[in-house]
Amino acid sequence: MHVREWDLVEYGVKHAKRGTKARGRAPWRYHGGRVGVPGVILQEVIEEASRLYPDLSIKPATARKWIERSLLPNPTVEARGGRQGNRAHYPDDSSAQMAAAAFAASRGYKQREIAQARKLVLEGLRPDSPELEAAFAALAGDRDLFEIDNRARRIALAALTYAKALARARGGLPLEERWPEIRFIDMRAVAGDPNFCFYICLPGKMWDPRVAGDTRAVADAFKPWAHVEWCEGIPGDETTAVIVPTDD
Repeated sequence: MHVREWDLVEYGVKHAKRGTKARGRAPWRYHGGRVGVPGVILQEVIEEASRLYPDLSIKPATARKWIERSLLPNPTVEARGGRQGNRAHYPDDSSAQMAAAAFAASRGYKQREIAQARKLVLEGLRPDSPELEAAFAALAGDRDLFEIDNRARRIALAALTYAKALARARGGLPLEERWPEIRFIDMRAVAGDPNFCFYICLPGKMWDPRVAGDTRAVADAFKPWAHVEWCEGIPGDETTAVIVPTDD
């Protein structure tokens, strides 16, 4: 079950009243649901995301909407007992994902497109429509972006934009920094269903945790990456890696 920050606030307020003389009021400042149980660290996520992407301008209320719309991960809940209520812990990757989502939004992609791109990059998607099939083929290099229809092209470009920004945010780089990339295409089935996942690593700066040490060693053998356009032989059950040069 997904837990929203608003659920935490309601739960904390409800249970803090038990055994107290508050008689209908919570023993902390509470303003119309906008200030909740102390310890929710969403503001820290926003501050770190702003450091990664200085153009970011977002309020906590908007960030909560982003969580509801699958642009950001849900927090986990820590029950601290007594009157302390609960604490929401956001994943370490939340700031990078917020910066990547904001960057994609600045490039004109709608929230539903960014949410779809995020899922494609982090989990993968089933190729259950002609548009997705065409977008996946373009991302895999099997079709030219300008040969597919506009909807498929936007899916592919949104995924590429989000993956590039996320990799750089994770690596602590400016989101438009030029850096050698390894693009991974993973088409392994999930629960018996076809799945397509696309993500980017930055050698020397950021390796996605899904990339095993052996794969990293093989990629390192191709230094300097700027002179390699296509890397075959990266192990991993139908996983393909494309190394993109940074120089013309």
